[in-house]
Amino acid sequence: MASAYNNTLAELIEMTARLYGDWKSGTVDSGSTSTVVDDEREEPDDYFQNTTPVSKVRIVSTTDGAAPQGETRAISDFTLSTGTITISTDKLFSVAPGAGDTYAVMSDLSWDECKWAVNGAIQMVAKDALEWLVDETTITLQNDTYATYEYALPSSFVWLFRVGQANDDGNFIYSIPPDQYRIVKGSIPLLHLSRFPVTQMFPGIWAGDLWVAGSLSDGKKLRLEGLGMPSKLANDADISSVSPTFIMFQAAALLHRKRIADPRYDSDYHKARADDCDKLANIERARIESPQLPPNAKKVRD
Repeated sequence: MASAYNNTLAELIEMTARLYGDWKSGTVDSGSTSTVVDDEREEPDDYFQNTTPVSKVRIVSTTDGAAPQGETRAISDFTLSTGTITISTDKLFSVAPGAGDTYAVMSDLSWDECKWAVNGAIQMVAKDALEWLVDETTITLQNDTYATYEYALPSSFVWLFRVGQANDDGNFIYSIPPDQYRIVKGSIPLLHLSRFPVTQMFPGIWAGDLWVAGSLSDGKKLRLEGLGMPSKLANDADISSVSPTFIMFQAAALLHRKRIADPRYDSDYHKARADDCDKLANIERARIESPQLPPNAKKVRD
C-alpha cells in the first residue's frame, strides 16, 4: 500500500532550511569548476562571502544526475552585474555545473546538519509512523539433510502479517497460513516455521493442506510483508513516508535548540523559535496514525 507521503531527503532539507530562514536557491545559466552563474540573483556585490559564517553553494541536482550533483563548496565572491557566484580555489567543483542544474546557498546551516535534524525528527516518531514493508531478499530457505526452521528477521520489521514462499518461477502466489509460523522474540527476532509431522507429509506438500505449493524448498526465497519503523535517510534521493510537515517543524526545532547554549547566537531568539516549531510539530504529530493491521498480524519487536 502506497504512503500518502513520498518526500526525498533533499526535499525535506529544503523545507527545513526555508522554515529556519537560511535557504536561497536558483537555476544555473552556465558555470565552470569555480563558478555558478545565475542572472536572476539580486543580492548586492560580495553578499555571500560577507555572511557569518561564509555561505556555501551546493549543487542540488544536475540535468543528468551526475557530478557535480551533491557537491558543496565555500563561496569566495559574488558579482551582481553578471550573477556570478565564485567558489574558493581551495576546493573546486569536480565538473562544471551546466545550464538547468539547480543549486542552493546556505550560510548558518550546513547540508549535513540539516540531514541530522531531519533524521532526528523521523526517529522521534518512528514507533508511531509505521510504514508498509515488503522484503523478498533476506530469508533463503535451507532444506538439506537438516532442514532449518528458524530464520533471523530483518531489523526493520515491527509487525509481520504475511509470509510466502517463492515458486519455481520466483513468484509468491501462495501464503503460509499464520498458524504455521510464529515469532521468537529476542535481541534478533526469529521467524519459526512449524515443522509438519513426518508421518503426515505427502509429496509436494509441507506444513498442511492449506499451503498447497509450500514444500520447504532449498534455496527458495521467502516474501515477508508487514509494518516497520521508517529508516534513516542516507542519500539525497532516499524517500520518507513520514509527514513532511512534522519533519520540517521538528527538524527546525532541533536546529534552533542546538544554538541556544552556543555563545555565538542569540539564545532568547532561538529558544522562542524552537518553542514555536515544537508546538507546530506536536500538532502535526497528533495526526500521525499507523496503518491498520490486517488480521493475524504478529508482533516482531516491542
